[in-house]
Formats: sequence, C-alpha cells, structure tokens
Amino acid sequence: MIRDLWHVFLVGILAILALIGIAGFRIHSLAAIAGPHSGTTASTSATLNVLPTTLSVTVSPGTTTFSDCHGGSPPNRSTPTQLGYPNAKCSIGTLGTKGTFPVTVENTGISSKIEVSASNAVPADNGQQLQLCAANGDVTCRGPNQEPGANQYEARTDSPGEVSPTWLTTNLVCDVTFDASSGCSAARMQTRTEGIELTGPTTWSDKSTSYTIVITWMAAPR
Repeated sequence: MIRDLWHVFLVGILAILALIGIAGFRIHSLAAIAGPHSGTTASTSATLNVLPTTLSVTVSPGTTTFSDCHGGSPPNRSTPTQLGYPNAKCSIGTLGTKGTFPVTVENTGISSKIEVSASNAVPADNGQQLQLCAANGDVTCRGPNQEPGANQYEARTDSPGEVSPTWLTTNLVCDVTFDASSGCSAARMQTRTEGIELTGPTTWSDKSTSYTIVITWMAAPR
C-alpha cells in the first residue's frame, strides 16, 4: 500500500518537473527567436526638384515712383518730381537708346506670352480718377493732337533695343517690349528690364497731390 502511494507520488513529481522543463524550453525558444529580430530603424528624407508646370511672372521692384518730370506751361510747369500741365511727362527710368530701365520682368514659369495692363490713376482721396486713354484702348485721348484730355493720362513701356513701345490700356495687351520679334513670347526664366513713361492730362479736377497707378504683367498661354 505504502509502496503504491510512493510510486504515484514519484510519478507526479516527475510529471511536474517535465512540465516545468517544457515551459522553460518554450520561453527560452521564444526569447531566442525574438532577440535577433528586435532593434530600431533609421531613414533619410530626399527632396526632388522639378521644372515648373504653371504660368507665372515676377516683377520688381514691388513699388516705385514716377520722376524725371518735365513739360507743362507756366505757371504750371513740372518740377523734377511733380507732374505739371497741360500734357507734361514723368517716367520710371529714362527711356531712349541710352536710357535706364529699372523695372525687371521675369518669366518664372513655363514658356508663355507676357501681357501687361495698367489701372486708372487713383488720387489719394479716392476722388476723381485720371482715366487711362490710348489709341488702341477702350478710352480714346480727347486732348489736342490726340494727347490726354481733362482727367486723362496715357502711358507706355519701353525696353533696351526695342523699336516699338507698348501702349498701356486697362485691358491686357501683348508686351511687345518684352519680345517684339516673336509676339511677346518668353522662354522660362527669360528676363527683360523696362521703363515707363506717362503723359498727363490737360488739367485735372481732384485736389490730391498724389495718384496711384497699378501696372500688371501676366504670363499667358502661348
């Protein structure tokens, strides 16, 4: 009887030891499998630059002031920085074969046409504007010799080496000073420097002493 109990007890002890061994072996195996495959990762980020696929143009400087003013009749003759009347002139830069052309226009997008327009001249008090007139525009000049009349002005851009100026209107027109030989087309990153000349009215109604004109260039599909 005692011998049978001892035999059962011994079998149980052996079974428990076997289970402990199996469990230990499994844990050790799992640790061995997981160990070599654990760790950290590292990477680098690389930037790829590509050519532009859009139409775009830049103009500098962003703001400027007309100067080199001359013309008009006494007692309303221009000063070097103030427009007189009738039909005096001011410019940004100095136009001509030996002129200066301070406005830089650059085609920063894909190959395109460069077009340009200008706004009416808005006085500081937002009163009576000077209408932009031109022979090829919506508003014709009503002054003597087809120059601007009362409360009107006209303007043109020019560039070194160009035969014909671009007369500005309130609608976009081809900037022939950019490339007169091929219809104002511009290759990518092509740049031109330009100057602007303004002819003032016979007289004006507003009492402001400064006006603002916005000149806009646009890259258009060829």
